[in-house]
Amino acid sequence: MDIYEYIPSPDIAEHCKKIGHVFTPVEMAVIAEISGRPLAEKHAVWRQIINEYPDMPIYGNAFFEARESLHEFMRELIEIETKEAEAFLTPEDNAVYRVDNHRIRANPFNK
Repeated sequence: MDIYEYIPSPDIAEHCKKIGHVFTPVEMAVIAEISGRPLAEKHAVWRQIINEYPDMPIYGNAFFEARESLHEFMRELIEIETKEAEAFLTPEDNAVYRVDNHRIRANPFNK
């Protein structure tokens, strides 16, 4: 996979290629997330990471709960995002559509 093509900045992508930077699976997953590519394309990258790269933990911080498995986390997000997209794209009479941007996160104040 050429993860460099998913980096939103061509200059940063070129610099990373030039110095031979090798991204971890977590970094590749984040690059796919911020790439601005369509959902199906992002999910395809995540599935490729799951199938071709080793699993690893995701370290937490004040805004994100640590996870033991990147692969499991991506599977969960693929499922959630697919269901949300299907619900959003299902036409209903007199429907009001709303998009909430949420992720599976820990509340740093609820420990």
